[in-house]
Amino acid sequence: MSMFQNSKSMDYLFGETHNAKSCALGLLEREINIILLDEFDKTFDTVYSAFYQMFDEGIFKDRNFNVNLEDAIIICTSNYSNKNGYHWSASVL
Repeated sequence: MSMFQNSKSMDYLFGETHNAKSCALGLLEREINIILLDEFDKTFDTVYSAFYQMFDEGIFKDRNFNVNLEDAIIICTSNYSNKNGYHWSASVL
């Protein structure tokens, strides 16, 4: 997720042309139902909006594709500290 810092990466995330590589196309081509979003805290806040429907309803949409992720296991990692002083955490949604 830390790589989502420029306009080209936004095109990848939100979809560009139908034949261009995109996050949704990658999700459609996956072979397993485990999705890792590493360093989820390292991107712009606007990127999070791309994942709201995925977390709430199990659907990821971009300009070209709709991906059903109802049976997927989504793991997000971050480097946030918690009240116990640990500097690594992972959440399973």
